[in-house]
Amino acid sequence: MLNEFYNYCKQFYGENHPIVGIYVSGGQGEQEPKLCDKWITRMEQDPANRQRALDAYHNAQKNLKPGQTIRAFDCSGLIMYFLQNQKGISDDRTARGIYSTLCTPIQADMLYPGDLVFRADASGKIVHCGIVLPEVDNKMYPILESKGRDYGVVCSFFRPGSGTWNRYGRLKCLESEIYKAQVCDCAKRILAGIIKDIDSTKEAL
Repeated sequence: MLNEFYNYCKQFYGENHPIVGIYVSGGQGEQEPKLCDKWITRMEQDPANRQRALDAYHNAQKNLKPGQTIRAFDCSGLIMYFLQNQKGISDDRTARGIYSTLCTPIQADMLYPGDLVFRADASGKIVHCGIVLPEVDNKMYPILESKGRDYGVVCSFFRPGSGTWNRYGRLKCLESEIYKAQVCDCAKRILAGIIKDIDSTKEAL
């Protein structure tokens, strides 16, 4: 299931990504014909936010490439869409609900692709979430998130200890797979180090 999660995320980024994700409050993967001006107007209660969401939708329509579809997500909907369709979790969870009920809290140094990152406000309330992608480079973590009405679904980067991501969680339904993958990666690094030491010793002799 972990690989399925990775493949799901890959649909939203890269040069030829098939899904253009726009941010709509309460969005959980809706596409046309349900995704339309009337639906967005109903979902977005604040007039200013409504107009921003409509502008993003119209812009996505104008720039849509052959083979691409537009889907609407809010930050938690991006995650729930996968869980509802692949894991049969029918509950509608907010970012706060995902963190408190579907995740095991972890520390930043435990992050691994497939884990989730969250943003808590000054009061400690979880207000936003994203997904750690596989292409981790030098402890810079790529994050897939439905960032907001002016951005849609985007890939951004952060280094633990900096930026605004300040809570971290591991989905319970992926926990065992991520743990096994971490152990396997650790074993590979140890083996690579041993081989390197052996080669260095041979050269010295």
